[in-house]
Amino acid sequence: LVYSNEDGTIGGSLTVQSADGVRILGGNPTDAGGAFGDTSLKLEGGNFVVENNESGKAIQIRTKKPTKGSRTAIHVDAETQRIGFFNVAPTATVDITGDLAVSGNLKVTGDLVVSGNAVSIELTNLQVEDKTIDLNKSPSGASTDTTADGGGLVLLGTTNKTVLYSNSQSAWVSSEHFSIATGKQYRINGTSVLTST
Repeated sequence: LVYSNEDGTIGGSLTVQSADGVRILGGNPTDAGGAFGDTSLKLEGGNFVVENNESGKAIQIRTKKPTKGSRTAIHVDAETQRIGFFNVAPTATVDITGDLAVSGNLKVTGDLVVSGNAVSIELTNLQVEDKTIDLNKSPSGASTDTTADGGGLVLLGTTNKTVLYSNSQSAWVSSEHFSIATGKQYRINGTSVLTST
């Protein structure tokens, strides 16, 4: 282990061949007890390039916890061109094991596929460009009237307000009244059957 309190300059390239890699220790090398403080790698000039010259080999950045040992935080897979965060076998271009928090906007130009059990949307206003919303879509594509039974809309309140489909009645069942505006009618197949007059 080499200690130095002096600044130095190397002209040209620096090659280090070691089975144990290269360690950069922070803190004062003269401190007793071998305690190391924060350290940094500072680069001045053009672009900083980290390159693995061994074909097909990954690049990994690891972190270490006192009680759990080291863990790969970032894994760049050269063969699949994928990056894993706390995941050494990424199955997507960017594969994250754990939660993802985005404080700004998130824009998805492709399809959004959610494979969990629930989706929570905390918005003041929800706008959907599509004119229809499909419910009761089966993963196998075999949606039936039986599986549609009890489906519909639920508005949460002191008591929930619902419009649900009943398969036994072949009808929509509402828990609340319907109040239509003046001049409007109830129609069946386009024929007026009931008005306010």
